[in-house]
Amino acid sequence: MSHSDGGGAGTPAAVAAIVPPHDCKPPGCETLWAITEVTINGTPAAWAGAVNWLTIPANAPPETQCSWKAESFSGFFIPGSDGKAIKIEDNQDHPLFLTAVLGDASGAKVLLATGEGEYTAYDLSPGRATAGRHLTWLVAPPEAYAVEDTLGPECNASEGDGDKGPPPKK
Repeated sequence: MSHSDGGGAGTPAAVAAIVPPHDCKPPGCETLWAITEVTINGTPAAWAGAVNWLTIPANAPPETQCSWKAESFSGFFIPGSDGKAIKIEDNQDHPLFLTAVLGDASGAKVLLATGEGEYTAYDLSPGRATAGRHLTWLVAPPEAYAVEDTLGPECNASEGDGDKGPPPKK
């Protein structure tokens, strides 16, 4: 957890540079983040993750956390030619998840992204990810493609706590 207005202390600088700014300061707001970095030969090849901003009403007790407003930013990224992360969305009708980065001694070559019943292979070159192959083997209902990028409290009515789900999105 971080108390910053950007991507969170500890977020790789390349990713933090493209996280939308938020005026998020405790106690009325908390910034939560989770970022994974893939490196090849000690050089960043890709990142995946999410940043959430939870708005906390004044004097809100912990048991109300599932009603707190949550805003999020998420996806997967590669380093751009300027060093800043580039969000990869090409050839996607809905968000996909970073699954693997393949490379050799010279660096990253291919990024694989998957979703419900599909995958896309991206050819990597410095600062670019070009969709090389996309395969869909299952067409799922639209709700199957929803990306859960909420990092806040786990709100599940089946656990008997009476909550109705994750915090509402803006």
